[in-house]
Amino acid sequence: MLRGSVAAPPSARRSPAFGSLAAASGSEVGRWVRALEAAGALVEIEREGFRVLQARPEVALPALGGHRAAPGGESEPLVEELRAWRSRRAREDGVPAYVVLHDATLRELAASRPSSTSELAAVKGFGPAKLDRYGEELLAVLADA
Repeated sequence: MLRGSVAAPPSARRSPAFGSLAAASGSEVGRWVRALEAAGALVEIEREGFRVLQARPEVALPALGGHRAAPGGESEPLVEELRAWRSRRAREDGVPAYVVLHDATLRELAASRPSSTSELAAVKGFGPAKLDRYGEELLAVLADA
């Protein structure tokens, strides 16, 4: 509905929010929704047999990302620290470093410096599995930086 899909039911097409995020990709909208759910700002309810997300205005909204560090900017030392963490974690897990997190994700982490799980969920490259597996460790690395 938010992206203006022609597959949306007629009731969704009548909503004033229909198509309001048409310029965003499906993965971006999904990431934002996951971050808002993790923060408790959106809760799932069932209405007329459909899964509906309802806003909780009393909950503080997390930062939803979109911050990009300029190459060689002030966050470069943090990016290097995050790369070192990723290398250690990749060795522990027995996987290539890019499986843990991509460089673009490390740069966005350094630029946005999330301080909560909900803010971390808004960073591109984080889904529920990576949040569960790496979230607390990364928040600790970012807090120590």
